[in-house]
Amino acid sequence: GKGEIGVYLVTVACIVSINLLDGLLIGFILSIFHLAWKASQLEVAVEKGEDKQIDIRLKGAATFLVINKLTSMLDTVDQTSEIHVHLEHLAYIDHACFTALKEWGERCQAKGGTMVLEWDELTQKSQGLQIVERNAA
Repeated sequence: GKGEIGVYLVTVACIVSINLLDGLLIGFILSIFHLAWKASQLEVAVEKGEDKQIDIRLKGAATFLVINKLTSMLDTVDQTSEIHVHLEHLAYIDHACFTALKEWGERCQAKGGTMVLEWDELTQKSQGLQIVERNAA
């Protein structure tokens, strides 16, 4: 993407204008910051559907860097509803976010609600399988 191209161009410019070692060091540091920025991007969309069903869609990377954003958004949702958490656009989920989702789901059940994690597409993505839609003949 554009971020990677920016890191590359700054690295090349520093190598040419300063020296090889300093240019590579600057490029390495920039790539670390770029990676941390990408790992901290999570979009959480809450959609209220029919019959007290709430859809929560996660997009991006669910890491410990965004756990506060995730839990604060989850706390705004009515926990007595049927909640579906869609993970198909999630690139990564770490143990901390998974544990937070699991514990939040247990709190929902204690209050009379249900939480369904939609794992199918995320599981297929992690196993390198392609999702194929079949047309009815």
